[in-house]
Amino acid sequence: MRRALILLLLLAGLAWSQVATAVMYKTARTAGLAASDIAHVHDGNALFTNPAVLSGLDRSGVIAGYQNLFGQNWLPYSVFGVSTLLPGIWGGVGLAVESSGVTYRDTSLSNEMSVGFSHGFYLMQDTLSSLACGY
Repeated sequence: MRRALILLLLLAGLAWSQVATAVMYKTARTAGLAASDIAHVHDGNALFTNPAVLSGLDRSGVIAGYQNLFGQNWLPYSVFGVSTLLPGIWGGVGLAVESSGVTYRDTSLSNEMSVGFSHGFYLMQDTLSSLACGY
């Protein structure tokens, strides 16, 4: 019963997990690296790029950012994320919130917010290699 409930929650989350704005540059670090940190990230940025990396976090972290997309003050974008390690072999988890919108002459034309939960854990880890999974 517990497995069926977990599967149902995962599938329900996937069904409603679409946003109109796909911003690659979540934080200043990601923008400075031109989004090339997707494969090599070892902090809370993994929430947004590669959730499997949460399995090997060194410490908990908080990420927050705000920017006007393309330098336009009518395209505000903000991001917030929290990541932490779980005890034992359970890996790491994180919660991410992104908010974007379009305003024109102090009128909100469009707003969207996405909230995401991520979990990363090792399927296999030895001296020379590892295999991690994230969702």
